Amino acid sequence: MPDFDFLSDLDSNKPDDSKKPDDAAPAAEKNEKFDVDLSFLDEPKTESEKVAEAMSAEADLFGEAVGPVAGDSAGISAGLESSLADDPLADALSELDIEASPAATHEPTPEMSADTTGALSEDAFADFLVGDDKPATPDASMPEVSAAGGDAEILDFGTPSETAAASEPIDEIAPLQSDSTFRWEDRDADEPLEHGFGPAADFGVSTQETAVGIPAAEQPTHDEVKSDPAEIAAIVGGALGVAMVAPEVMAPPAPAWEPPTIVEEPLPPAPDVEDPAYPAYEQLTQHFRQTSLLGGIEAVLGWDERCMMPAAGTDTRAEQITLMSGLIHERLTDTRIGGWLDNLKDSPLAADPHGEAGTTIRQIRRQYEKRSKLPKSLVEELAHTAVVGQAKWQEARQNNDFAAFAPVLEKMVRLKRDQADALGYAETPYDALLDEFEQGEQTSRVTQVLGALRDELVPLVAQIRDSGRSPRVEILERRYPVELQRAFGRKAADQIGFDFQRGRLDVTAHPFCTGLGPNDCRITTRYDENFFNSGFFGILHEAGHGIYDQGLRADQYGLPLGEAVSMAIHESQSRMWEIMVGRSLPYWRGQYASARRTFHEALAGVTLGNFYFAVNDVRPSLIRVEADEFTYNLHILIRFELEQALINGELAVADLPAAWNEKYKSYLGIDVPNDADGVLQDIHWSAGLFGYFPTYSLGNLYAAQFFEQADKDLGGLAQQFERGEFQYLKRWLNVNIHRHGQRYTAAELAERITGAPLSHEPLMRHLRAKYDLLYSPQAETFVELDVPDADAMGTSVIDEPQGGVAMHDVGDVGGYGLATEPGFDGMAVGGGMAASASTTYKPTRIKQKPKASAAGMIIVFGGIIIGGILGIALGLYILMWIKGPEQGDILKVRDKLPAWMIPAGPASETPASTSGADASTNGGPQSPDNSGAPAVNP
Repeated sequence: MPDFDFLSDLDSNKPDDSKKPDDAAPAAEKNEKFDVDLSFLDEPKTESEKVAEAMSAEADLFGEAVGPVAGDSAGISAGLESSLADDPLADALSELDIEASPAATHEPTPEMSADTTGALSEDAFADFLVGDDKPATPDASMPEVSAAGGDAEILDFGTPSETAAASEPIDEIAPLQSDSTFRWEDRDADEPLEHGFGPAADFGVSTQETAVGIPAAEQPTHDEVKSDPAEIAAIVGGALGVAMVAPEVMAPPAPAWEPPTIVEEPLPPAPDVEDPAYPAYEQLTQHFRQTSLLGGIEAVLGWDERCMMPAAGTDTRAEQITLMSGLIHERLTDTRIGGWLDNLKDSPLAADPHGEAGTTIRQIRRQYEKRSKLPKSLVEELAHTAVVGQAKWQEARQNNDFAAFAPVLEKMVRLKRDQADALGYAETPYDALLDEFEQGEQTSRVTQVLGALRDELVPLVAQIRDSGRSPRVEILERRYPVELQRAFGRKAADQIGFDFQRGRLDVTAHPFCTGLGPNDCRITTRYDENFFNSGFFGILHEAGHGIYDQGLRADQYGLPLGEAVSMAIHESQSRMWEIMVGRSLPYWRGQYASARRTFHEALAGVTLGNFYFAVNDVRPSLIRVEADEFTYNLHILIRFELEQALINGELAVADLPAAWNEKYKSYLGIDVPNDADGVLQDIHWSAGLFGYFPTYSLGNLYAAQFFEQADKDLGGLAQQFERGEFQYLKRWLNVNIHRHGQRYTAAELAERITGAPLSHEPLMRHLRAKYDLLYSPQAETFVELDVPDADAMGTSVIDEPQGGVAMHDVGDVGGYGLATEPGFDGMAVGGGMAASASTTYKPTRIKQKPKASAAGMIIVFGGIIIGGILGIALGLYILMWIKGPEQGDILKVRDKLPAWMIPAGPASETPASTSGADASTNGGPQSPDNSGAPAVNP
């Protein structure tokens, strides 16, 4: 069977246990001075008892009675509000303009009773409250996800996790009934809860970062509490701090959410082995399975040629691929195939054309009849010319020399005409070549559907041109280091579901995707340090192809049910992930903070609105693969018409550059400056891929139609994308498209999935919606839309760092840690004795079972000691100003201070706002410039 490299339409015109600290006991002794009994830390108790006694200890610390924990949630709420009423934290939050939002409401999960009495079991306590931050991508063996929960485990108040169903039921919990929602979260369910108290407090939750104009995401999932800065802040804030979760802030209540139901049509049954014709069927399928192994070897040679082979190896590689193509052709036209097919013609195995055996027999017969019409010599010559032609094309483009490429292109056009004549056609020679990529499609039908699209696109593009609005495209032309592009792009491909255990990503001159076997899919891209789109969207595009390949049935590899139905359907998958997902606003709402941290220099100060506008810029351009989704199909129409003229003998190769330039002026109003950016920009014709180009536009149409249906079936994709949840769309595609292979034609598949034939209308609805967002009169303020600024939060690509600020009151008992993290509702607070300067942290994410490093602990406790000394000195100095330097109780201290520090007499008055504290640290987060200690990177 033919093996195609799925060429990208993304090119570029640019050159090619946390352990308890040793001083835990001393800390406890210090606590006794404040009448705080922490002995419960050393007693084995249930999780619920530990929570109750922790809250009681917190009440003692703040001097407020909060009432019994187990049954008096109102008392807890009142006590917390009272304890925070006159606290430095309240002042800090006031200056940050943070207000508590109403309590979020959550539907009980199947494991959670609606009864509000009782408590969680010790084993299930953390599992119930801590969800899965990155659900595993479902595969073909994944159980059906049902709206009622089904086999899927529901964690974190209803947020889905695609892990196995919980083996033990979760006990009931009494939710706190108050004006605000309180939650406890344990970082490590395997560690005793006492780990969350004392100097090494391991509790921490963070506020969701929300900007004006961005709807808050629904309740996110978390596999652990990831606020490392909250942990550090709580430690620095006080060795006696009891970590608690304060009222949720900033985010509105999250609506109840259930995972979507994906209806999975049963696959056709395996053929009946008792059927008299089954031996012939078995021989037929075994023959094609072995042939597919040779096809995989040929694909390895092609991948190596375009990714690894030195330039001087072209001639030998051409001979190798020519030999392999000949061997494969011989097997595909083996006369034994005809005999096996004859034996199966009237067999019950072939009765159902869409059954497993029926599909296999029908599609092999179609392919056998076509291949038998082609002479072996023609097949070998086509393969040899394609290898030489691609090398000549690459050289000619680099040198802007069409004349050097023309001879090999003339030979390829002649060979493709011979191929069309040998295969036969209904209307024009081009039909025969189009059928190679789109089974049963004809030129006239493609012309009709693309013409309808063109008629609506042209006036819409004119509206955009006349709108006077244009994005700052220079944003995308700044410096984006290649290594960061590679890591960021690989992460994106992994997020949408490309399996790197079954595939890999490499670099090439012209991106493509090829399958070397059922578990070996190769995708490629190319990077331009000064152009973001080329590498990133190239990866998403090719990953879309790869996800399709990986979604095909591995048990049917080499057979029709294990191969893609058509190139248009293959393109629909790549264009869907690249355009419908990768260039969508919901996608970047969820990913832009990470992008700005990764490319912090290029994107510093660039709002989400500006970035999104730039990657969706609409304007006529020279290069097809850099074209926006509005004008892209005009580029395809130009190539579609020109290659028809070449194959039909209406246009000579020598006249091709002039015809190309004329159409670009007519369709896009662009003057083509040179052949490298004109007729030489695509590799397709050098490889003999005539009939391939229209599948790009057909793929766009199928993508929009499928995406629209998926959005309906899955209950809204936008919010899923904002949360970084792409597994439901991937699973929907696996179930409805990928696993069917060639069971249906592309047209049949569209009608079965969407209930309507292929139409340009879904794509036009998508484009008009994007026009309204970016180019309509109502879009004036769109560029102001932003996500919380992550410029100062680190540059980790794979990890997701959070922002953390320690705020301290120097002197008295008090001290708090505040941490913020995108996508999480809540605030981490550690209260206790504090005497250190404020410090701003640049944290990195702690993945699993976080442990405090030795260096970090030395720095933190060193800061506590130094800060304490400075705080005491400052307090005594202020005391001298208040009481006068001659008071007997401070004479000894005065004698040990430098003369310049001793005041001349009693101070007139002390500003009430300082209250014995360093006023510079009393108002909120401080920068390293005005902090008393250097920034710390834990």
